[in-house]
Amino acid sequence: MLLHIVKWVQKIEHPLKFYADLPGFRTPSGGTVPAHIIQTMKRPDLVLVDKDSQKIFFWELTCCADREKNIDGARARKQNSYAALISDINSRESDWTAAELE
Repeated sequence: MLLHIVKWVQKIEHPLKFYADLPGFRTPSGGTVPAHIIQTMKRPDLVLVDKDSQKIFFWELTCCADREKNIDGARARKQNSYAALISDINSRESDWTAAELE
């Protein structure tokens, strides 16, 4: 699924730089979050970076076998997993702003 999304993003004309947790789409350090923004071991599935507005967006895919029972819990776990990273970026004395895409 992620590869299909990445291929779609590549086709669109936009000013964003993007990284994905797939070979060939990671940062030079092997992650998905550029080190000049923040050093982290977290690897969101897709990261969109807008250098002009200095915003970074994280998109984490959530797939569940039983959507009815598990989707809300899986979504909450993913949000909690990246909440600290987003907060760290937003609270630093830098010009970057982070947000989660849903």
